[in-house]
Amino acid sequence: MTLPRFGLNRFDSRSVDTFVADVRRAETLGWDAALQPDSQLRRRDTYVLLAMAARATERIVLGPLLANPVNRHPTVTASSIATIDELAPGRTLLGWGVGDTAVRLAGLRPARVKELEDIVAQLVAVLGGAPVAFDHVVLHPIPDPKFPVDPERDYTARVAREILPHVRARLKA
Repeated sequence: MTLPRFGLNRFDSRSVDTFVADVRRAETLGWDAALQPDSQLRRRDTYVLLAMAARATERIVLGPLLANPVNRHPTVTASSIATIDELAPGRTLLGWGVGDTAVRLAGLRPARVKELEDIVAQLVAVLGGAPVAFDHVVLHPIPDPKFPVDPERDYTARVAREILPHVRARLKA
């Protein structure tokens, strides 16, 4: 998968059908990516929307913008993004960050950069096929989605630079 050049993250999510219609329209108009904010108190479930869009499209890259390790356990995110990758092979992108709006609206604290770094390393390993221990439970491999990290924000840029060599190894052009 080539990283998208042009993507949208503002779709009509009043219903699943309107979201899917918007993503289909974006694909028709030539957009490279449809990224759905993962904010549980402001939007419908991110992965349900992405799954439905995956079924209705053929080319556009799909993913959350941004998922975080606070409002969803990392193992849940890994399973969810692997499922989206199964529905849209080679068109899946996982945007990952510390959590801002979604976390603060729930009264929680965003992850620290060090926590994000540790969790991303674990996710890269488990999504790449290696067993990984999360909270003293060993997880076994799940299907292999593409796992690029978006270093757009300053506080994740350092983590992205440190782990990007490992992440790039998982990307396929």
